[in-house]
Amino acid sequence: MHTPDHEVQEPMDMTSEQSERFAEFLDIETDYVAEGLLENISASPLGKLLKIIGNLPEIRQEKVGEIRRQLDHDEYEISEHLDVALDRVLEEFIAEGN
Repeated sequence: MHTPDHEVQEPMDMTSEQSERFAEFLDIETDYVAEGLLENISASPLGKLLKIIGNLPEIRQEKVGEIRRQLDHDEYEISEHLDVALDRVLEEFIAEGN
């Protein structure tokens, strides 16, 4: 298989000032892109749900440990607790939309 010959170019040497200006340019452009993405995500239903999840309180390790113990001993009713948790999340999601 024949491939075309390509001329290898040496990397361009930039002065320290040019490097700094280039880095600033990239940071500015990145900020605009990031801001646009965040605005689009925040307006979407998924973005609103992520915001709610992000505002949830810290994980209480002792409670997690107790639930794990109950799960290991078949003492935890998953469907009942899952329904309650989903209801709470949906209620907050709906409240955020108003």
